Amino acid sequence: MTLLNLSSALHEKQLKLAIGYCCESCGSVVPHTMLELHPIPSSDLENGAKVCNGASDILILCTHCHTQLHEVSIPDELQRSAIRVRPPDVMDNINGILSGPYE
Repeated sequence: MTLLNLSSALHEKQLKLAIGYCCESCGSVVPHTMLELHPIPSSDLENGAKVCNGASDILILCTHCHTQLHEVSIPDELQRSAIRVRPPDVMDNINGILSGPYE
C-alpha cells in the first residue's frame, strides 16, 4: 500500500503532468492549478491520510468535475471506470510517482 500524501506539491504536479494536464472526466486540458487529485475512498486510514494501492485509486480532475463528483456522490466503481481507460504507460508513470519518497 502507498500513503497518498496530498500535501506534496512536487508529487501533485508530477501526477498532473503524467496525464498531460487533462481532466480524466471531461477531457479538458487545463492549467495544472485547475486540476485536483481525488483519491477514491479506502477503508484504511493511516495518520489521517488516505491509503491507496497506487494509480488505480486516484483520479485527476478539473475543479469543475471534482466538485460535481462530490455533489452527485458518484459510486466508487463508476469512478474507477475512468482509471481503466488510462494507457499502460501513464499507469506505470503514476505508480512510479506514488511509490517515490514524499517531502
